[in-house]
This record gives sequence, C-alpha cells and structure tokens, in this order.
Amino acid sequence: VGLITLYLFAGNRDAASAQIRQGLTEKAQNYASKVDSLLNQASSVAVTTAQFLSVNDNMSESAMYDVLRRNVGGNRLIYGAAIAFEPGVFDGRKLFSPYAFREGADIKAIDIGVSAYDYTQPQWEWYALPKKQNQALWTEPYFDEGAGNINMVTFSVPFRRNGQVGGVTTVDLDLGRLLGLAGIAEEDRKTLLIVSPGGRVAYSP
Repeated sequence: VGLITLYLFAGNRDAASAQIRQGLTEKAQNYASKVDSLLNQASSVAVTTAQFLSVNDNMSESAMYDVLRRNVGGNRLIYGAAIAFEPGVFDGRKLFSPYAFREGADIKAIDIGVSAYDYTQPQWEWYALPKKQNQALWTEPYFDEGAGNINMVTFSVPFRRNGQVGGVTTVDLDLGRLLGLAGIAEEDRKTLLIVSPGGRVAYSP
C-alpha cells in the first residue's frame, strides 16, 4: 500500500509539474510575442529613415531634425533617434549627427557631432558595428547616465550614399517602458526576466 501511494504521489507530482511548465511556457511565449511586436514597430522607424536617406541626398538639417522629432514623438518606447553621418559626407562637416530625444513631456534636439566624443571610433558599437558589417544591428542593453539613468538598447541601420555606407540611423529604446507598453500584468513583472540574444539581462525586477 505504501509503494502504491508513493507511486500515485510521484505521478500526480509529475503531472502537476508538467502542467505548471506548460502554463509558464505559454505565458512566456505570449509576453515574448508582445515584446517582439513593440521592438519591431520601433526598429521599423530606423529602417524607414535609413531608406529615406538613401534616396534623398539633399535633405536640409532642419528637415532631418523634423523627421527625428516625429520618430520620437510617434512611438512612446523610443527615447531618442539619430542620424549619424560618416565624416565629410554631409556638407563637408567632420562629424554631424542630429539627435532628438525625450526630456519629460518635451522633445529636444542636439547635434551629437559637436559633443565631447567621436562616435565613429570602434568603442561606440552602435555606429561602428553596423557600418563594418553593413547590416542593421541591436546593441546589448546598457545603462545610460547621460539620458537620465535609463536602461536602454539601440537599434542601428546603415544607409548608403554614393555607393558606400554614408552613416547609420538609430533609435534608442527606453526599456523601462517596455513592460507597460506590452501590457504585461503587474503581478507577473515581479518574476519576469527579459534577456538579450547575447545573454545580458535587459529587464529584471
């Protein structure tokens, strides 16, 4: 009787474990689909901008800033958007990178090319890697103190001018907004991890 009872307990336990695993897997896949949809919507903004730049060589600076402001204003997941040119490609300027970003309820704009760093250097992977590999890329998640201590990830798309890579367009995503915009339940956020393809935790409670 004891062995039969133990066998039944083990069988019920295994069945319950399998049911829990299945439920968690289905929930994770559902949430992953929602997150993927948001990421695809945001990344398509950079893709569209790159395609537009590839066939419009004569866009003015003000027109570029207008495009970037619309990019940021049109998608709440996007913290900032940039167009980073190869040196000398735009009006002979050494570095030129218009950037629009959120600051509270406002959208502001600056030129990254006049700031303290040279974004074309290898350590700035959001620019160097898509240019080198000539393909769109996601960065690993990172913490940006300059953006108000935001956990971010950047999607970069190279664009072409005169038959060569002329620069990249980017969107910076605010990972702190990701779960809310994906409609993930508050109780599930306490146990939810989002991990990048490279294995770095993008979100952790």
